[in-house]
Amino acid sequence: MDNANTWFDYIPFNSRGKVGKISVLLLLIAVGLSDFVSASILKPYFERLRPSHSELEGLILLVNKGGKYGFVSSHAANIFAASTILSFFYIHKKKLCLTIAFLVSYSRIYVGVHFPGDVIFGGMLGYLIAIITITFYSKFVLNKNKKKLIG
Repeated sequence: MDNANTWFDYIPFNSRGKVGKISVLLLLIAVGLSDFVSASILKPYFERLRPSHSELEGLILLVNKGGKYGFVSSHAANIFAASTILSFFYIHKKKLCLTIAFLVSYSRIYVGVHFPGDVIFGGMLGYLIAIITITFYSKFVLNKNKKKLIG
């Protein structure tokens, strides 16, 4: 899986029909909201320095330091938002989606750019935003279409 064509087989862009299109739309909405809230609202509000910007002796970084602030992890928020949306539409891929979300989130701690709390709250934020997105879709879009069919 070392080229873009192979990866496209594993994402819903390749799905045919309405479910694939709706899942992509909700995924973009949830990840967009998650990224905006984490990066533009919470990080500037809390101003919590990343481990790479703190005075931690003996810290070895495996990647670039990233931005100055780390609470909450945008990577964790975004991957959990995406994973939750995809799990809703592709229930048979739920374990795979959640495994990827946990691995990506853990990687942020492993490479030294986030504290565990940054990642935990980032994941919770992404999950919450995805659940709100799914609830909104289910309540207003699905119910509206159901009423058209019945009534």
